[in-house]
Amino acid sequence: MKAMLTAAARNENKIPQQPSMERQKSATSIISKLSNSSATTAATGGGGDTEKADKPIKLPMNLFAKRPSMWNSVNKLLTKEKPPAPVRKLENTYRMEPQHEYEFKSQEVRGVIEDIFKIRLKDETYEQKRANNLARNLAEVIKIRVKKLNMPRHKLVVFCVIGSRQEQCLRLGSRCVWDDKTDDFASASYQNGSIFAVATVYGIYFE
Repeated sequence: MKAMLTAAARNENKIPQQPSMERQKSATSIISKLSNSSATTAATGGGGDTEKADKPIKLPMNLFAKRPSMWNSVNKLLTKEKPPAPVRKLENTYRMEPQHEYEFKSQEVRGVIEDIFKIRLKDETYEQKRANNLARNLAEVIKIRVKKLNMPRHKLVVFCVIGSRQEQCLRLGSRCVWDDKTDDFASASYQNGSIFAVATVYGIYFE
């Protein structure tokens, strides 16, 4: 009987930790098995039966096996890589000219140039060292503002000239090879007591 209790204690130590209700059920089943075995031994007697009763009771290992959690299955489904979205293929429009609302807006572009000149050059004085960078910055600002006028598929080219005002005469001209129906330009100038500036924006329609 002592050997049976020792073996049962060893097996109980090897059993993984279970919730309180399952532990109580396991302990109850072990005690009932031990009581049944001791009762059988006491009733039958004999050396051979005693040797059989001294052997430890083997419990099924799958009784306390860890079951897969539902959250693990859900996590696998959520983390599963999604297939890439199909690429949308659009038919060619074969449009060779812009729609009316997307044509080059010369008047609006000219107004943008004049507004930028008034704000940036109102109190500006001409300095030869700063003139180059000033012209580049003005051209970049004009291009950014013109892009917001919603003229898609137009390539923009901005040309800006800054010089010292000394009562001289200056004329600027340009030649372009383009389509008069789709391509256009806008130009504006500004001057104060010390500086003058001229900017031209060319809009070339990209087929």
